[in-house]
Amino acid sequence: MSDARLVVLVLLAAVGCSTTEEPPRYYYAPAGDPIVYCKGDAGITGDAHINTGDTDVNPGDTHVNPGDTHVNPGDTSGPFVEHITQSNLERITGYLAADALQGRDNGSPGGLAARQFLINELILCDVPSAQTGTYEQPIVGGTGTNVLGRITGTNPSLAARHVIISAHYDHLGSCDGDICNGAYDNATAVAAVLSLACELSQNPPTRSVLVAFWDSEEPPDFLEQTMGSDYYATHPIVPLAQTDVAIVLDLMGGNLWSNNQEHVVLGSELSPQIHSLMAAANPPSGINIYHGGLHLVEKMMYLIFVVTNPWSDYDSFRDRGVPVLFMSDGQNRYYHTPEDEVGIVDFPKLLREAKYLRTITELVANSAVTPTFNGEGTDYLRDAITAQAILQAALASGGMVDSLNLSTATENVLISDLTDVSAAKTRFQNGTATSNDVWTLRSAVQRVMCHAGGTYDADTCNSL
Repeated sequence: MSDARLVVLVLLAAVGCSTTEEPPRYYYAPAGDPIVYCKGDAGITGDAHINTGDTDVNPGDTHVNPGDTHVNPGDTSGPFVEHITQSNLERITGYLAADALQGRDNGSPGGLAARQFLINELILCDVPSAQTGTYEQPIVGGTGTNVLGRITGTNPSLAARHVIISAHYDHLGSCDGDICNGAYDNATAVAAVLSLACELSQNPPTRSVLVAFWDSEEPPDFLEQTMGSDYYATHPIVPLAQTDVAIVLDLMGGNLWSNNQEHVVLGSELSPQIHSLMAAANPPSGINIYHGGLHLVEKMMYLIFVVTNPWSDYDSFRDRGVPVLFMSDGQNRYYHTPEDEVGIVDFPKLLREAKYLRTITELVANSAVTPTFNGEGTDYLRDAITAQAILQAALASGGMVDSLNLSTATENVLISDLTDVSAAKTRFQNGTATSNDVWTLRSAVQRVMCHAGGTYDADTCNSL
């Protein structure tokens, strides 16, 4: 591949690969390079629970494991039960990414079991359904089904307003005949959202919280009306005008290179109130949080055109004027491969990320200020600081260049990027920056993502 647009399409968008009925479908971008997509979910209806202790898949099992240590979090007479723990994150991720679920492909027994597992867990945690009588939102015209719970806020004057915490739960099923279990994509993110929901149900914030597990995130539904998050945004359970922010998690608990403890949160530039709240959000020790604008990873020049390539479900809300926060560790070399197993997950890092998710969710959900949306919002100085920090981490001893054994030529390109980004940062500080400086930031960040992902060769990444 010779053009930069496809790097972003493949490295920075969450895409899928196969179906149970037919071989993988290949869709070709303008330069002719294949991107593998997969089908949607066949969907189920009704409330069918599975034994959360089972290691096999039994979608018809309506019993709750009697050995389950969950208590009713809604019982305020009992002690607070902590759910954001490493063991719980490992338990949820391990269940969803087990071979028994066969990669959670849409419409497969494993995919159905994943959905039933989530519903069962929400019930065990006393998280009510968002709709009367069902946790499921079938995607009319598509083949997927969203899972939706709702925690009512404690302030009567704010309870009608909502914060969404969400992650997509579908994955690829198989890749070239091998199971793709999708621990990193996206079982870890689901585990973080579910664990937080179980804690918030015991101690609700002032605003209400919609807990959403999206289906059909993978192409060919990606960015289509049949994409789970897009269908919800078109048919919301809670009016979008009453949705203050949509927090979307995709690819959590991963490392772009060995022991990479960086985590990215994008999108706060689209709301001045969210932007201010994020400045007050202190992360746990041991993790570096990089805040930046979505444009850093979305905007690319393709020929003479500026193209925007969204990454994930946040786009469904951003496009409709809802403030968003997108949390991700980015696409590493296990992404969309059979090697994406539980063993590659950095669970201590995932724990820190889940705690940070709790921090920012509570900040927004308890804020007295109603966030507004500004689709033209930017903070280029912050973006320059973030780009500089990412490059410094990549070039540091034991960083990306060392861990991935990148060439001296690539190292020199990254050093040049760091020089250019540092100069651009100074111009942003002085108020003398130009649009070329913005493109400098984008190219540098996307080059790091390209090398870390490993989908394309070094020459392609260096040509960005």
